[in-house]
Amino acid sequence: MNYYYLICFVLFFNFWGSSSILNAQPQRNLDSVQTIIHTTYKYKNGVPQLSMTKESVYDTNAILIRQDRYHYMAVDTGFAPRTHYSFEYNPARKLGSYYTEQLTHSDKPKRQYSKQLSKFKSYDHEHKREWVRLYKKNSNLMLRQVEKTFDKNGFPTQTKTTNYDTSPPNSSLEKVSRNALGNITNWESFDDDGDTKMQARSFQATYKNDSLLLQSTGYLYHNWNQVINKYDRYNQLKKTILRAGTRDSNGKVKRTDQTITTYKYNLPVKTIEKRLNKKVKTITYTFNDNEEIQLVVTPEKTYEEKKTYVYLDSSKQLLTTYTETLEGQPFVRKEITYDTTSKIQTYTEIEYRKNGKDWKTVKTYNNRGNYTHIDFFIADKLNKRDVYTYTYFPKKEED
Repeated sequence: MNYYYLICFVLFFNFWGSSSILNAQPQRNLDSVQTIIHTTYKYKNGVPQLSMTKESVYDTNAILIRQDRYHYMAVDTGFAPRTHYSFEYNPARKLGSYYTEQLTHSDKPKRQYSKQLSKFKSYDHEHKREWVRLYKKNSNLMLRQVEKTFDKNGFPTQTKTTNYDTSPPNSSLEKVSRNALGNITNWESFDDDGDTKMQARSFQATYKNDSLLLQSTGYLYHNWNQVINKYDRYNQLKKTILRAGTRDSNGKVKRTDQTITTYKYNLPVKTIEKRLNKKVKTITYTFNDNEEIQLVVTPEKTYEEKKTYVYLDSSKQLLTTYTETLEGQPFVRKEITYDTTSKIQTYTEIEYRKNGKDWKTVKTYNNRGNYTHIDFFIADKLNKRDVYTYTYFPKKEED
């Protein structure tokens, strides 16, 4: 999914009232967590086989400072580590490193041990990094470097990636401009192979009051996209137009797809999709209490898509059951149970498959809001189990 469709996806997701589904699963609660031991077992004929172990260590500020992960393979004496991933981070200096080492090859025993190292400097102690350097295997020669700059709000403004595995090295440069609220207004990227510099992306966007997207237009290589939003005087969305197409090397755009959705009270009323100027789908929306229905009409068939919600409380904060169809057939079912303090106990998600071998994931949580088990089933047979154990820092005494 590219950036232009992502904008529309976010808009639609908010307006369709599905934010409760996103928030149904709590994020891992790292408050006072010191270590997490994560062990994965894969099941064959009902017998567990050790697949992976991972130990994560946090400091008192819930910053990951060390992690070791081993992947295992079956041997005559049981299970032996096949690969090892190691991560270390110094929060005071914001410097870290990680490497992957291949310990053994079961299918290619003559292949030698290898290790590949990366170093980085963090911007926010998490996923934003000012620079990352990847080195060649078993070498201190740099293979790739990524450099980023950020504005005062922590948004990236420039990213430069240089690959040193070619002669001369090739690189790409991205530049991003934002308005006062942090929304992207201009986004460009360039590829440079050492001889020729080519613009790979060009994207511009305008907003109402710096917050409501009015129009975005741009391309990424040969793919071209456009989004147009129209609002009423109360800033409620009236219409969204999505256009997609291809862009030739001379800059000429050929439109191939168009989707128009009309709204009332920020809820979709009707969507018409066209491909090469031919109507391929019409969707009409109906919203009832705890239910969303889409009547879908295509040249081949007509069917209903349905989403239903069941809540534990009248305020609709505690979702217990959610169902969704795909092409008129059951697709996803989510079930959530709570304890007496409204904390999640179990989260179950079922994805119905056409071959009848449905996928089911069951997460079990402890009283701190962290999952302790994740079981994955195929056709009601246990396929994989993830087990999590935690240690916690002592509770701080109040002054």
